[in-house]
Amino acid sequence: MSAILEIKAIKVEFNDFTFFVGAAIAKELFKVSVISRAEEDRESGFQRILGKTRANQIAEYFNNGNVIPGSIVLSSKNETPDYDNKKNILKIKIGSEVLLVIDGQHRLFGANLAEGNVYLPFCIFYGLNKQMEVQYFLDINGYQMGVPRTLRLELQKFIAEEDSEEFILKSLFDELESNPKSPLSGKMSRTKSVAGKISHVAFQNGLKPILNRIPLN
Repeated sequence: MSAILEIKAIKVEFNDFTFFVGAAIAKELFKVSVISRAEEDRESGFQRILGKTRANQIAEYFNNGNVIPGSIVLSSKNETPDYDNKKNILKIKIGSEVLLVIDGQHRLFGANLAEGNVYLPFCIFYGLNKQMEVQYFLDINGYQMGVPRTLRLELQKFIAEEDSEEFILKSLFDELESNPKSPLSGKMSRTKSVAGKISHVAFQNGLKPILNRIPLN
């Protein structure tokens, strides 16, 4: 008799789709999840190869007491869910029911490596075919836009510790950009790369080697 994983979940029916949302211990989800990687399965694989360094960084992020609120997206290979509507319990048979990871493999793997039990939000679909699974993977990952590096450096002002290298570089940038007597006044761009202007990226690339020299360091 197969062991059963019971997790709290809310059933959602939208158009012709049925899925469940909730949060569960990552180590338990990991036991019933699989990855379909293109490198390992040319015929039907579609996931990217796992970046072990990235997964370890995520594990350390969790170990430091942080949380990642974004849901991992999974697809059950069972056509019909075993769901208790009264108790809002989704039952998954360990060893027979498989959850295919559509999005969030690094978060799931990192959370599984982390110390203690990490809760991860999840969204589990039922009734998706291979074409739908691949389409969701492309939709989720194809339309994401990363934060520009120069904007990330601008936002360091909210988190950099005083007297840290990041704080000093940001203060120098602000002074040279805002002081009307500065030769760089009006020639710097805070949040994006602009032709003819100095961004945080170019500014830091130029100044970091100088700051790291004795006696400045």
